[in-house]
Amino acid sequence: MRLWDVGAALSGEARRELHRQPAAVTAIAYGLGGDTLLTGHANRLLRLLDTRTGRLLVSLRGPEAQVSLLVLAPDGRHVAVGSHDRTIRVFDLHDQKQTALLTGHKKPVSSLAFFAEGLHLVSVAQEGVVRLWDAQTGTPLAALWGESGESFTGVVLFGDDVHLAVALADGRIRVFGPAA
Repeated sequence: MRLWDVGAALSGEARRELHRQPAAVTAIAYGLGGDTLLTGHANRLLRLLDTRTGRLLVSLRGPEAQVSLLVLAPDGRHVAVGSHDRTIRVFDLHDQKQTALLTGHKKPVSSLAFFAEGLHLVSVAQEGVVRLWDAQTGTPLAALWGESGESFTGVVLFGDDVHLAVALADGRIRVFGPAA
């Protein structure tokens, strides 16, 4: 794994190489104000590294299958972890523990996003449903269904979190939210 300074990246110079990764890095996110780097791995581990030194701060046991997605909450303290086990797990990086387990997708999660307040999540998993969750308890709050045979691949919130756009595998985008 390599980190680049944007200016140095233009010349192709790595800022720092981080060695000794336990398995293939399959997801990555900055955490805790940008001073740390969170990595998810094929062997189900989550690792929190100091970006300045490359030192391992903590290693956490992740989900039951390969980590595929890491999304940091707005508070910088919590992270949602999508996995090939079809779950989303929320971890508290300060307390170094899992705080919620979100289940209900029939396929691995392909995209998720925190609402701006950080208490709720939205997710899709290459099936025809968007799921809304309570990120603190893991409770499903709502499901928005597409047409039969549709596959949702990406999701993003916008418009003060009252609208969401969903990318479909066939190249279309569907927008959910109140009418203008």
